[in-house]
Amino acid sequence: MNWIKSQHPVMRMTLLSIVLGFIGAFSGLAFIWMLVQAQTYLLSGIGHYTPPTVLDTTQTALPVELWWIPVVTTLGGLISGVIVFLFAPEAEGHGTDAFIKSFHQDAGYIRGRVPIVKAVASAITIGSGGSAGREGPVAQIAAGTASRLSDGLGLTVQERRQMTVIGTAAGLAAIFKSPLGTALFAIKVLYSGSAFETSVLYYSIIATAVAYSVIGLFNGWSPLFILPEGLAFEHPLELLWFAALGLAVGVAGALVPTIFYGTRDIFRALPISPYLKPALGGLILGVMAMFLPEVLGGGYGWIQLAINDKLPLVLLATLVIAKTLAMALTVGSGGSGGIFAPTLFIGAMLGGVLASLVSQTGYFVPEHAGFVVISTAALFGCASRAPVASLIMIIEMTGSYKLAVPAMITVVISLLVQQFLTRNAKYPSLYEAQVVSPTDSPAHQAEYLETVINNLHQKKVQLPANLVTEEASRFLAAGGSISLPNGKKLATLQVDPKSVSNGKLLNDLGLMADIQVIAIFQGETMISQFEKHQLQAGDLLVVVASRTGLSKAEQCLFNNPDTNTNS
Repeated sequence: MNWIKSQHPVMRMTLLSIVLGFIGAFSGLAFIWMLVQAQTYLLSGIGHYTPPTVLDTTQTALPVELWWIPVVTTLGGLISGVIVFLFAPEAEGHGTDAFIKSFHQDAGYIRGRVPIVKAVASAITIGSGGSAGREGPVAQIAAGTASRLSDGLGLTVQERRQMTVIGTAAGLAAIFKSPLGTALFAIKVLYSGSAFETSVLYYSIIATAVAYSVIGLFNGWSPLFILPEGLAFEHPLELLWFAALGLAVGVAGALVPTIFYGTRDIFRALPISPYLKPALGGLILGVMAMFLPEVLGGGYGWIQLAINDKLPLVLLATLVIAKTLAMALTVGSGGSGGIFAPTLFIGAMLGGVLASLVSQTGYFVPEHAGFVVISTAALFGCASRAPVASLIMIIEMTGSYKLAVPAMITVVISLLVQQFLTRNAKYPSLYEAQVVSPTDSPAHQAEYLETVINNLHQKKVQLPANLVTEEASRFLAAGGSISLPNGKKLATLQVDPKSVSNGKLLNDLGLMADIQVIAIFQGETMISQFEKHQLQAGDLLVVVASRTGLSKAEQCLFNNPDTNTNS
């Protein structure tokens, strides 16, 4: 540890990037193995259904006893829900958003149990047929491991944040076999605007190169998807069709986040235990899959079939809607899994629909496979606000560099349309934790403030001795929180007038094990014996807690604590 810390910062981060490349690769390999085992025993074993793969697209027949499908999807949701909400509630949903939130709000801190919980819960969710991808879990597993490694080596907070980005890039590279694209994606997905976290670009490239090389030794060097030989952009007038594709994809890119988070909000509002919500989502998904088995799992095999032009137009159009709902039911209900693969699926089916319609005109018709592939890149690129990274990723994932020009046109147009349509939307992007630019990130705001204060000292500007205390007090009073060491936060919580915690003793709420109460204010009066204090609406609690403890306290004081006691 001392040897690493004694190195020059550039040398230190370079060496650690190589280590994270290996961690990302082996995280990907381990998770893929877990996923295969889970699917063998759950979806294939209990559900009697094995979805097609990229290399074997012949397995499309449904089992005779269809009712086993909702049984296994419900069971998978139940097991996953219990594991997540019992051991690490922050591991619910899609892992990439959790990594983004950790970077901006939690100083890059991720609890040590999160990678393990995320791996097990996601393998069960997807292995039982849940409509989710494997990239989000691997990203959170690698980021979590990087966070713990940073603390073990005694790195600074800034270096810990950087390590989570580098680890995420390495994990994604192992899954998608896209070293350059995933390096760019990891530094871009943090922001919904045009900014990149460029300070870690070179380190991310090192890590993704290592991860790609290691994964290639085990799984081969072929791209993720297989395209027809000779596929290329052949005539400039084809760009008109690709521009039209960009318009359609932009509309879809605005709808997908709205549907996904709208469904999530509905599940969060349901008055049932969070343990049971993924099971409910799995049940509805399973009933849908009895008629549309294509919605199960990540769907790479079905994407390959769309590329091969083996799916009828009506089915393609149906799956655009069905897969969007299936992803929302799985991940939005609290299930654990990624949203990258399902979004690629939706884009592929939409591209297939438009390719089939365009082929009817007979005028400068692009290749069907090219339309499908570019649509996948464009939809995820605009919905995630990471267009350039998505463009490069899909080129690397297919090995189709000859489609770069039409892909550029489609991706840019789709992004402009999506941004326009979501300019006032509650959920403009697939990643809720994104901020527009570094100036909007709490991570960088602290750095900017420190720079300003240092400049003031250099210019010998006198500052009040109590400036920090006063500003911290104002910040807390406004509802903000201050990051502390070991991932904890100093925050203020106010008792909601509608909360049934009103009139109860603090000790009776079961919160003391999760939070450390520093003070309670009732109006202008500070309560000294708060252990015996009877809470009233408007009481202001100053607490120190972990992210999980803070979330539990917020649910208890803002909502009905009966729904919180099961979480």
